[in-house]
Amino acid sequence: MSLEKLIASVESVRSGDDYWRIQRRLVLEVEAHELRIERTKRRHQRLRTAIKRYSEKSNRTSPGNADRLRRLVSDRRLILVSLAVAALGFLIVALDAGFAATVAGFAIIGLGTGAVVPCGFALAVSDRGFSAAAALSTVALFGSLARLPAPLAMGAIANYFSLAGAFSLFAILLALAVGAMRLFVSND
Repeated sequence: MSLEKLIASVESVRSGDDYWRIQRRLVLEVEAHELRIERTKRRHQRLRTAIKRYSEKSNRTSPGNADRLRRLVSDRRLILVSLAVAALGFLIVALDAGFAATVAGFAIIGLGTGAVVPCGFALAVSDRGFSAAAALSTVALFGSLARLPAPLAMGAIANYFSLAGAFSLFAILLALAVGAMRLFVSND
């Protein structure tokens, strides 16, 4: 019986015995409801704790965590290596050596590009010529603007040349970015 029905039955009681019987039932139902709420709260708390522990453990033990790599090398060097790794991944995909090689190529692309954005944000904030807010918003703006036409450009290039040609072009562009960054970006 629901709480609403029990409350309605208390209001429509005809004798004292009915009243106390329904009152006891109402108290039991309220206590059971509060117990269910308390169990749900404990279950949610255990889930939050488990997620937090997993997150902390993965941050400590994950070999691919960019923050661990950032402690070992500079952001600039990590971006250079990341772009080179991504270029290698694009080249593997462009070679079209089969399904497994293509999947491995895309995994390498993800591994290579994963650290670029956080390191780019860190470099932007560390530049003393701009405020942190201006630097972050500028990097986010240009990073987002570059991502918008990329699928269209990729499709147009693949349509004009081939899919392998489009992936090869991305590999070449990333290799050029590595070279330009080595030449034109200071080692600060």
